[in-house]
Amino acid sequence: DEKDAFAAREVVDKTYEADFAEAFPEIFKAEKRAEALMIQADKEADQLYAQMDQLMESGASDEEMGALFEKIDNQMAATYLKVDTAFQEVILTEMKTNILMVAEEAASLKSEITKAKRTGMINGVKVSKEEIATAEEEIASLDMKVQEGSANFAEEFKFVSQEMSEMEFPKMQMQMMEMEQYYEEPKYYEEPK
Repeated sequence: DEKDAFAAREVVDKTYEADFAEAFPEIFKAEKRAEALMIQADKEADQLYAQMDQLMESGASDEEMGALFEKIDNQMAATYLKVDTAFQEVILTEMKTNILMVAEEAASLKSEITKAKRTGMINGVKVSKEEIATAEEEIASLDMKVQEGSANFAEEFKFVSQEMSEMEFPKMQMQMMEMEQYYEEPKYYEEPK
């Protein structure tokens, strides 16, 4: 029946949301913040347009209507700018998370290869020089993805920061600094001696 199907979907959705929140807390928080701002902005818009309707019904003059319309327009522009900024933050947070995951994968593989060059084994399994060379190619590919992702992040950050209010900018600067700090190659990889 339809109610059972809806209830089952609700359970699946809530489970997915909980799993996502646990796996990607920073993205989850940014998305929830953006969603809350959007809901708040829509409520504000409804209230303001209800005021406009009341003013129209009361037989207000064109001047009064124009003044209220200008007030609504300015207020909604500011409100939806906050919403846009929040969604841009979600995009940057997703980009940063993806870059960090790829960098972590590269770091892990580099560590395994460093050990393999000394021991000839990865996770207790003997590996050939060809397998090590293949893994090093994969590392190079991952490093390229990190560099490309970091460049894209920096470009998006620059674009977003040009559009942001002064209130939101420090938070975005922190994200950029985290990215720059994390991706310093010597921090997670040393060549074997």
